[in-house]
Amino acid sequence: EILSYSHFCPRQELILEKRFTYDQHVPKISGSQLLEEQIRRLHPTCHVFGHTHVGWDTSLDGIRYVHWPLGNIKEQHGQTKMQHYSGFLLLYDSGWSPLQFTHWAYFHDFMEKRQEGSADLAPWVSFGYATMYPEMRQALESRHLLQAKVDGPDGMSPFFPGGALNNNGGFWLRHASANVRWRLPPKGLELAAFPCENPGCLLCNFTQDQEGK
Repeated sequence: EILSYSHFCPRQELILEKRFTYDQHVPKISGSQLLEEQIRRLHPTCHVFGHTHVGWDTSLDGIRYVHWPLGNIKEQHGQTKMQHYSGFLLLYDSGWSPLQFTHWAYFHDFMEKRQEGSADLAPWVSFGYATMYPEMRQALESRHLLQAKVDGPDGMSPFFPGGALNNNGGFWLRHASANVRWRLPPKGLELAAFPCENPGCLLCNFTQDQEGK
């Protein structure tokens, strides 16, 4: 059994598409043919990587790729919320952990294939750009890319994959202990019943499926 690791992200299939992120430069500094060739020669069971600050757990060409960022203080309220709530990931303990639910890996693996060349910005990206750069508002409106932010604490969560029920703040806190067998959770984390009360829960259904393999 081989576990390899790198700080750098080896493949662009392991990052958000540009239309889903505020940082349009991430694809320019992600993916490395040289690094990926080394990984392919080694052919580990699992390769752990960093750099992108967006959680990911998927299998590509017979290799599992994992990124489990705990995030900085700002990111812990957004893109790394799940990792922050549930704690460090235990990858191996008398056997490998099952694939963990990470929102964007799940989205591209099971919900929507990548759309190469798409320039249709996601609603939260368009809204953020219009807020930060008012001069962009007219162009975004002319392309029908600017949707009103939803009032309330959940903000843009209805527009994310799976809708509000699979994205709001309560969702992540409710599921922080869903895979506690493979976590080192923060002190004081309360264990919640699993699966949750939502039969359409992406995380619970995925976790049950992976644990059954």
